[in-house]
Amino acid sequence: MIGKLVSFVVAVAAMAVTAGVLVVSASFAFYALLRTYIGPAGAAACVTLAAAIVIGVLALILFGKAKGPHLKTKGKAADGSASLVERVTDLVSDRPVVAASAAVAAGLLAWRNPTLVSTVLRVLEPRTERKRG
Repeated sequence: MIGKLVSFVVAVAAMAVTAGVLVVSASFAFYALLRTYIGPAGAAACVTLAAAIVIGVLALILFGKAKGPHLKTKGKAADGSASLVERVTDLVSDRPVVAASAAVAAGLLAWRNPTLVSTVLRVLEPRTERKRG
C-alpha cells in the first residue's frame, strides 16, 4: 500500500518536472525564433506576453469549471433585447477561449494599425465630453 503511494507521488513529481522543462524549452525556442526578427528585448516581451495569455486562458477555463452551473436569466430583458455590454459579458463567460482569441486578434490589429484604434475610440467617446472648437 505504501509502496504504491510512493510510486504515485514519484510519478506525479516526474510529470511536473517534465512539464516545467517543456515550458522552459518551448519558451526559449520561441525567444530564439523571435530574436532574429524583433531583437532581444522585443522577443523577451513577446515570450512574456505569450505566457500571460496562456495563463489567462487557463485561469478562465479553470475558474469557469470551478464555478459550476449557473442561471443565465439574471440581467436579461423580458423582450430578449440585451445591451452590447451584456452580450459581450455573456460571450466571455460562455466561451472564454473564443473571447481570449478575439482579444489577441484585436490587440494584433491595434498594434498593426494604431490609427484605426484612435478613430474607433473617437467614435465611441461620449458626446458630452467631445470638445468643439
